[in-house]
Amino acid sequence: MPKLSKEKQFPIPILPEIFKQFLLDPTFYSCEIQLLQFDPREIARQLTLLESGMCRSIQNIELVDTAWMTKKNVIIGKQKRIKVESFNDPITGELIRKEEEIEDDIIKVESLTQFAPHVHEIIQHTNAMMKWIPTCILSGQDIDRQAEIVTYFLDVGQELLNLHNYQGIFEIGLGMTWDRQITNQTQMLKKLDRNHISKWNEIKEMTTLKGGGYKGIKDLSEKAESPYIPIIPEILKHLAKVDISGNIVDGLANIGKARSIWNIISRLRYSLTRPYNYAPVPQIQSFLRSLAERSCMGDTKAGQ
Repeated sequence: MPKLSKEKQFPIPILPEIFKQFLLDPTFYSCEIQLLQFDPREIARQLTLLESGMCRSIQNIELVDTAWMTKKNVIIGKQKRIKVESFNDPITGELIRKEEEIEDDIIKVESLTQFAPHVHEIIQHTNAMMKWIPTCILSGQDIDRQAEIVTYFLDVGQELLNLHNYQGIFEIGLGMTWDRQITNQTQMLKKLDRNHISKWNEIKEMTTLKGGGYKGIKDLSEKAESPYIPIIPEILKHLAKVDISGNIVDGLANIGKARSIWNIISRLRYSLTRPYNYAPVPQIQSFLRSLAERSCMGDTKAGQ
């Protein structure tokens, strides 16, 4: 009887030939490789592995007492102003005006990332993805190219649905089907075939704010079996809502609040109790990170 291998058996990654040439090359990022050269299924897989890793990194302590919302005042400079005081002389009754030059601190409110570093990481990633997607689409030189990029993201979205990556669907939905920069391109959207128009409408319906917000995705995630990735911003919103109630009620510990927080965190933990059975390709994940980061820095060619 043959021995069973204990090594994980992953499907072979779907990689373009140009990418294979640079997998072991330290100068990989200097090569002219473009997003659309990758199979959309592999992009969805690697994005899912990337985001599931981010979710697993979040510690429970980061999710209580709205730790990710902790802020501080930072002095970033000084500004001068004239302070004017007017008063009547107690003896003569004459109005006296006094001017004094003083310096005020210029205050900037910043988030303290050290209390919830992994939560901040996925928040920044989410914002970067939602900015990168429309930037990538509009980087197309004409409406045909833009329609091709939209089609590509819809195919990525379909695979994200298959993988139960609802966080990724959230990013594509808000970054594309609800982004006015894209929805205003009516001539470009007419270039989509019937199949992709159907996918567009499906993702848009799932990410609508009607019915309590993203009801389509939330309904799917509530029924999903592990592994799946829930919408992290929605989890944070629910935790913040629960945290409004005090820790003490009528002199007693607020057990209801503690139970609600525990249920939310437990559901997040359950979502990734089982791993995704795909081989990570660190270069693709770094590629995705770099494209999103470049778009946030104003690089209009990110992902062309």
